[in-house]
Amino acid sequence: IYWLWLIQYSFHDLHKSNQEVAYHMWVLGFLEPLRSLNYSIKSNREAGEGRYDILLTPNKPSDEQYAVMLEFKAPPIKGREKEEDIMNALEQSANEALQQIKNKKYNVEAKDRGCEKILCLGIALYKKYISIKYTKEINYVASSTSLRLKGRAIFYRVINLFLSTK
Repeated sequence: IYWLWLIQYSFHDLHKSNQEVAYHMWVLGFLEPLRSLNYSIKSNREAGEGRYDILLTPNKPSDEQYAVMLEFKAPPIKGREKEEDIMNALEQSANEALQQIKNKKYNVEAKDRGCEKILCLGIALYKKYISIKYTKEINYVASSTSLRLKGRAIFYRVINLFLSTK
């Protein structure tokens, strides 16, 4: 995955009019192997008061497994070429994505499937920059934090984040 992201793919491969969809589809493909770990993967389904981007739920929910809700944003970054300005814009968009999950009650599908632990990820992307805000909800009590990443750090941190939820 690291090789694909940093060496093979270019952010120029993404269609400028809808980069959010391109990132969404790329991550969806990246997540596909989780089916072999007994996770169900749903994309663009209606839940709560809207339509979430991606939801992963364990086929047999247990106390040790998290459902994972992902919401993507690809904000316009025109006129912001400094790395700090880009990251600040991404951080704001990642917060908005996380707020959208909460406000539109997207997690009801995971709860309906019996998941008492839900990891909600608000992900904002621009070129090879990423900001991730996340909330871990356990028995309906949430705690939040954030990550600011660029380049190769992206996958190491995201994979570790996911593995730490096991």
